[in-house]
Amino acid sequence: MPYKDPAVAKARSDLYRKENREKLRAAAKRRHVDNRDEHLAYLKEYRKNNLEARIDCDLRRVYGITLDEYKLLLQSQGGVCAICSVAPERIRLSVDHDHETGKVRGLLCHKCNLGLGYFQDSVSVLDGAASYLVKHGKRWNVTARG
Repeated sequence: MPYKDPAVAKARSDLYRKENREKLRAAAKRRHVDNRDEHLAYLKEYRKNNLEARIDCDLRRVYGITLDEYKLLLQSQGGVCAICSVAPERIRLSVDHDHETGKVRGLLCHKCNLGLGYFQDSVSVLDGAASYLVKHGKRWNVTARG
């Protein structure tokens, strides 16, 4: 018999789940094993159909920006990496942010993002690396990147 009061229904449901925890877990495990292929196909289709929503959710959670803000930032950078000016080939640009403040600084290609990370965002270390390359006759050449 259904209960008209949602609080009573919830209390009964909670009590049943508490008293039958192992039984419910076993049933869920059986369902998972019995329907594994269908479930994986569903997840694959869901991910494909909800890609923008997932990206938006990730950007909000990690960097505090929306997908629309990401797109505006990308447009303001001309669709290229803020450091090397190379357009991404297969994947989107990484969101670069200050690890102390969380403030978004720009969008970078994977290599430039890793480079800043390896140099620990240190201007003096980056200046030292640039001086080292100049000393040994190297010049920045975007087309030489591989």
